[in-house]
Amino acid sequence: MDFIQDILDKSPHNAKAYTISKHGILFDRPGGRSKVGQFYSSPIAYFESGEWQGFDAKLKEVGGFNSGKGSPFKILPTGEIHWGGVYRHLVESVGYYEIATDKYQHAVSLPKTGLVTENIHRKEMGLYRYDTIHQGLSVKGELTILEKPENMSGDLFVISAKVWGAQLPLGKFKEDGFEHVENGKRLRIFGGGIAMDARGVPIPVQMYVVDMPPPVFRQLLIGVPVSWLDTAAEYPVTIDPTISPKTSSNDATITGTDPSSWGTARSTSSSYSNSATELGSGNAGYAGGDPKVIWRGYAVFDTSAITGGVEAIQGVTITGKLKTRGDTSLVATYVVDADWEEPVSGANREANYDLALSSSKIIEWVDSDTATTVGSVYTSPDFGDYSAINPDGDTRLALVSSQDYDNVGLSSYGIIRYLNWYSGDHATAGDRVYLTVEYMDQPYPTAIVLKTGLHEPKIGLYDTRVKLRSKRRDVALSTIVRNDQ
Repeated sequence: MDFIQDILDKSPHNAKAYTISKHGILFDRPGGRSKVGQFYSSPIAYFESGEWQGFDAKLKEVGGFNSGKGSPFKILPTGEIHWGGVYRHLVESVGYYEIATDKYQHAVSLPKTGLVTENIHRKEMGLYRYDTIHQGLSVKGELTILEKPENMSGDLFVISAKVWGAQLPLGKFKEDGFEHVENGKRLRIFGGGIAMDARGVPIPVQMYVVDMPPPVFRQLLIGVPVSWLDTAAEYPVTIDPTISPKTSSNDATITGTDPSSWGTARSTSSSYSNSATELGSGNAGYAGGDPKVIWRGYAVFDTSAITGGVEAIQGVTITGKLKTRGDTSLVATYVVDADWEEPVSGANREANYDLALSSSKIIEWVDSDTATTVGSVYTSPDFGDYSAINPDGDTRLALVSSQDYDNVGLSSYGIIRYLNWYSGDHATAGDRVYLTVEYMDQPYPTAIVLKTGLHEPKIGLYDTRVKLRSKRRDVALSTIVRNDQ
């Protein structure tokens, strides 16, 4: 990204070959190929009147609609979202969908108009609250169910949205891990996000598209299982269409035994698992003369459903449930960009073990002063650098303890410093570690593909100095993917 950095640092007014879009700023490179320049280091987003300007998230009424300074989005009193002449989206009601009969049963209409406070347009009816949240250069939608509804029916509780034009193309989608079901003019498409209950327990969201005559708009149904809402969820429940990938059954933990230092643990890493039920990060010097032990965890996520390339990603966090922990010294779990080879074998074990220590640290997930309760769920800060995410296939990350990665002295006998997490092979799907990836529609003007909830980019001009990997391409579209193998 040196080309873009040079423009920003030295002469932004000379950036003749660029266009501003909802995705940031597209700079033309030699040969006519556009690249997206997004810089997460400062809250600036577009160039005007000789300087970089910031987008304003606060909604103000202008000519019968609400928008913010510099924002390409217009939100009408009805909550209808406009982006130029390209995108028009309106959430109207909630109801139930029965898969066997392919029928939608209307339950509650949302008000025709809503109220605006700061950056939120809100429509409420009874138990239901729908927020259109304006973030400057982004808009997202969230439905909150405040209490458990009575007389639920059908298979899915659904939000009904109207989308104009061909924003939701009917046809076949490339979907790893998700089924297409065509039934007349109704089509189930990729898993569309997550619903989250009051405990923070996530569940995947499904989407259906209906072609409405005349073909001026299409109906989008965004659904979660009625059975989950009726028996498992704690309220309030929020439906926020993003996608969360779980780790897979190929997760691994490699153990180094009785090393003289962190660096020499490789030669003693005789123990490994290709279907680990926990991801280890840390070490222990057990009392009673037993050997020192070092654990490094390896997680793989199917992120092939992400479209738009790495440039389209707007946020990444990792979430997991703490399985076990040491209790005698402060330690943190680091997330490391280790593109390890799966499955772990005797042939690649040592290389994978070393790779976790030599690869780039992405983020400190959490430390033991915060992660104090076994069985609780903890989410990391935003990764900031998204180059580790592979939109063309699997994303492989390692979990390494802070003492291990920072080369702090090994634990002496009787000292235990580790945080171990439930893995993708754990029997309870809801306990598995997962990524949450916020993304935007594909940044190139080929086919417009829906991302329900409009997770557009964050405010600001962002720095994505993306590391190149030979396996990556520029043709993916982004989501948050799920792999419950």
